[in-house]
Formats: sequence, C-alpha cells, structure tokens
Amino acid sequence: MLKQGVTRLYIFWLYIPLRRLAHACRDSSRRLRAALGLKPSRASDGGSILPSLPWKSLCSPSGTTFKELKKVDGNVNVAELAVLNALCRTLKPKSIMEIGTFDGRTTLNLALNSSARVFTLDLPSNAETVFQVTGADEKYVKKQFPGARFSSPPNNSLPCVGRITQLYGDSGSFDFSPWYGKIDLVFLDGAHNYEYVVSDTNIALRLLRPEGGIIVWHDYGVWPDVTKALHELRKKMPWLPLVHIRDTSLVVSIRTTDDNR
Repeated sequence: MLKQGVTRLYIFWLYIPLRRLAHACRDSSRRLRAALGLKPSRASDGGSILPSLPWKSLCSPSGTTFKELKKVDGNVNVAELAVLNALCRTLKPKSIMEIGTFDGRTTLNLALNSSARVFTLDLPSNAETVFQVTGADEKYVKKQFPGARFSSPPNNSLPCVGRITQLYGDSGSFDFSPWYGKIDLVFLDGAHNYEYVVSDTNIALRLLRPEGGIIVWHDYGVWPDVTKALHELRKKMPWLPLVHIRDTSLVVSIRTTDDNR
C-alpha cells in the first residue's frame, strides 16, 4: 500500500505537472521560432481544436493502483495510464470494452482499478481486415499473442484478471451485438487509420448503456487520422461532448442520457 501511495503521489503530483511544464516550454519555443521565421508553424497540422480540461476536473486519483508501469512502443504513456485508472476509480464502471488489447498493460490496469467485467478485442496477426491496416500499425498487430501482460506470470494470478475476457477479431467486422447497450466505459485504441477510427466510434456509441457512459479515445494529436476523425465527429455530432484531457493524447466523451439524434 505504501509503495502504491508513493507511486500515486509521484505520478499525479510530480510527473504530470513536470510533463505539462515541458510541453508548455516546447510549444512556446515552436511559436517563437515560427514568429522569427526559423521554423514553419505547426498550426497547419490540424492540431487540437477540441476544448480541453485538466484531468483533475474529471476524476480523482484517490485509491488508484498501478501495475506494469514500464512503457513500450504501442502503450499509453504513464500520465495517460494514470488518468485512465483515475477515471475508473471515480466513475466506477461495471462493464468495460477495450478495442485494441496489444500487450494488455492498459487492460490489466482498467481491471485493477474497477470491479468491472473487462472485454478486450484484438486482431490476430493472420486475420483478414475490412479496412486496410497501414504499415505504421502493422508492427502492433504482429506480436506473439495479445494480452501478455495480464495472461503471463505473475500477473495472471491476480484476482482482477479473472474479470478479463479476451476477444479476437477485426473491430470492423466483429459482432459486438451481445454487448450493445450494456457497456459503461469504452476505450478505443485499435487501428489508427481514419476508417477504423470512425467505425470503432460508431460501435462505441452503440455499446454504451441507454442511461449513458464514457468513451475514451487514445492518440489524439499523435496520429493524424485519429485527430481528423475526432474533429469531423465534433462537426457531425455537435450534441456529443468531446473533451481533450490536457497533458495526454486522450479524448473523452461522457454521456449522461441516451441521445438518438
């Protein structure tokens, strides 16, 4: 418990604030260089146009616990993992759907910080896909098996792992109908091309319970197609609240009522 408390203190009250300071310095440097004509402005890259909020306005770090903090390429960063854990602790979902298991690091932490049944879908390396998977995404598909961080010792003996169900398939063709209207939290971190982001988003909206729930997207402002899809979603569905969580690449939509518009 003491170790988790120290970890929580470090991540939320030191790591994330220092990360924000570093980002502010970087952005100021870019603006200055652009003003001096030393470097082209990045404004044309379609950067963040979504409203943003600090994580503290959405969730509390109280009680959050962590496993597998080590990050590899393809994982959410430590700040994002902390925010996801805090969202679970604060909102207390009873059912979670994750699209994009990868190595299961996020999956494990979602289960650890909730009492939810966690369903997680990943694409087998030899599976056919509805939409083209870009070369940049292929390295995340070509792995020995998904969910290694929760299905291998010592984590596979944790009680929370018993609430994780691994699903296999292409999110563009997988039959999600058994879970329509039954999910409290959907985490989208699958393929990053435009078609998949749009398709996964439409699925997420159908998965949420009629009384509402939360959708979280990863890689906003990092992968151009993710950013483009979310910007277009904001225009096409102005009734759907989309908020970028500062100091992360996470976007959240918290729905409190069923909206069939």
